[in-house]
Amino acid sequence: MTSPVNSLIQQAQAARESITETNADGFDLAWYDQRTAPGIYKDVHPAWADANLHSVAEQVSLGLFLAHVRAST
Repeated sequence: MTSPVNSLIQQAQAARESITETNADGFDLAWYDQRTAPGIYKDVHPAWADANLHSVAEQVSLGLFLAHVRAST
């Protein structure tokens, strides 16, 4: 989520399929695990500037989760 070529941080800094290349208006993560309610983590700051993103990403060990970066226009 934070180190692959198409990581959330890479997509926020150098989007290839977006109006703007930099998506610096926040991000969201959501995943399902043992509970019926999803785990959710979100921030209004850029993904690359979030001090906790790496720690949270290490805890998500599922094969399927949703991540979204925001770019305000």
